[in-house]
Amino acid sequence: MRALVFVSILGCGIGLLTACGADIDEDFFEEPTPVCSKTCQGCCSGETCFDGNQQTSCGSNGSKCAVCKGTTSCRGNAEKEMSCVFAAEALWRVQPVSAKIASQTPAGFDWDLGGSPPDVVAEVICPPSASPISIKTAEIESFTPQWTDSNVNCTTTSDALLAEPISIKLIDVDFDFNDDIASASYKLVQQDFENGRVEILLSDQKSTLTLQFFRLQ
Repeated sequence: MRALVFVSILGCGIGLLTACGADIDEDFFEEPTPVCSKTCQGCCSGETCFDGNQQTSCGSNGSKCAVCKGTTSCRGNAEKEMSCVFAAEALWRVQPVSAKIASQTPAGFDWDLGGSPPDVVAEVICPPSASPISIKTAEIESFTPQWTDSNVNCTTTSDALLAEPISIKLIDVDFDFNDDIASASYKLVQQDFENGRVEILLSDQKSTLTLQFFRLQ
């Protein structure tokens, strides 16, 4: 199932482009002046010449500097011209950070006795399918659980995350047996990496799970 997605922006500083990038205003760089474009071997912003080999200022031969976002890296081609290109092998940490749970089960019953919130666990399986990475969060009793343990994550490549979907399931843990809250299968797109997080609407059409992405290299 292709989940309906609500995207929210993850704030970050200019030095953390690899984790997001949506807050970086590419208009920060001005068009090159004639002098800079003719004399600069890297990239230009107005009259200022940059080396052109950084994520935050990428380019060659006096071109306007570009910001390399999401799954792209600043790299040179055979002619040593620098540009933002897809980095298939870049490693990403995928971390469940929060969820919103429907107030009742799909059948209209309370999750737990007396209307108390469910004891929520998020199970996430990340690609590649040939060697899947499974993680499970801590159990939190809440309709709006949040998880902060960065060690509960799956680490995989840009290529794998764009090629195959992530599988998600929320579970209500009970003493005698567990109830499935909702699930989803979602394949990331380039914009998700740039935003740094995505909120995914699950199969019950009421619950959501938010995943956060951090680029490690």
